[in-house]
Amino acid sequence: MKVLLDGRGLQPDMDGIGRFVTAVSGRLASLRPDWDLTLLVSPGSSHHIAPMENLRLAESGARRFEPGEKRRLSGLVKSIAPEACLNFSLTGPVWDGFGGRRCPTSFVVHDTMVLEMRGYFGSGSLQDALKRSFYRGLFRASCPRAAAIAVPTRKVMDDLCRLHPEAESKIRVVYEGQELFTPGIPDGSARGGFLLYVGNARPYKNLGRLIEAYASAARSPEVPDLVMVVRRDRAFPSFQEALARSGAGGRTRVLTAVSDAELIELYRTCTAFVSPSVWEGFGLPVLEAMSAGCPVIASRGTALEEVTGDGALLVDPYDVDAIAGAIREICSSGAMRRELAARAVSRAALFGWDSTAGRIAEMIEETVNE
Repeated sequence: MKVLLDGRGLQPDMDGIGRFVTAVSGRLASLRPDWDLTLLVSPGSSHHIAPMENLRLAESGARRFEPGEKRRLSGLVKSIAPEACLNFSLTGPVWDGFGGRRCPTSFVVHDTMVLEMRGYFGSGSLQDALKRSFYRGLFRASCPRAAAIAVPTRKVMDDLCRLHPEAESKIRVVYEGQELFTPGIPDGSARGGFLLYVGNARPYKNLGRLIEAYASAARSPEVPDLVMVVRRDRAFPSFQEALARSGAGGRTRVLTAVSDAELIELYRTCTAFVSPSVWEGFGLPVLEAMSAGCPVIASRGTALEEVTGDGALLVDPYDVDAIAGAIREICSSGAMRRELAARAVSRAALFGWDSTAGRIAEMIEETVNE
């Protein structure tokens, strides 16, 4: 079967969606060796994909979500003549079929932030509202024609059903995975010396409250320095300003680009990992931290609670004092850290990219056989 994978969300610089694209594409090729897979990627990102016999790459300069996107892709897609299509990122062109055959198109919706979270696109209220309206329009147009929709957590399923109740029968919960650490194998590295955050600086990551909470907690002698691995994007300058105002800058080290090897070492040696997001679709860095046997502080009431289960210390992400208290508590109790680390490794072992790809493959087969 010819399957088109629209992975243009994969960019030259790796991010969370990029990790999803690379992990699932490669495993689909392994799990379904009889499939003929074509992966569409953005220019300059092919180096992230290992060559495989039944997975070929096609670069396209057609930008996602822009007017004329389907027209610019149509020639390439017609030459492939797929029997099914999977778009790895929210929405996009829906293909009717080729050569008299159907081409059911499915989507992966990682979260609903671009559809409904105020402030996601920045502090300018008008621009933010217009962009959310634009993406709602795109999704509203593609949703009725989608064959299936994969989401990473039940939380995202609930959010999407609230916005589009008519889509409920199409939605499949497909949990994600990680590949930095061997599942279920506790790490024996010595821990201590710093707290760790990994992610971007956009509003949903709640870094303003995290910095404020850390500045308060750091007055306690048992609280070590904070290391923040933060991607340089549109929100990075605001993050730098907030850090400078907080007074915690002297005890905070900011890294903007690290290799996988460096990231693994940070996960293995930090005292604890902190992620008090107000919104998440899944939370890949949290799963990576848990897989490394890292004690984790995560936010209650978000998808992180669903992912971490009993493997994290949960806090109200809107309560600065609660975040600060959790930092002090986890830093002052070695027994708590050991218990959380053991729970985290056990919980993280339930998630894996092989399972993710298997569920995606089954979803595609269901849409073709309907």
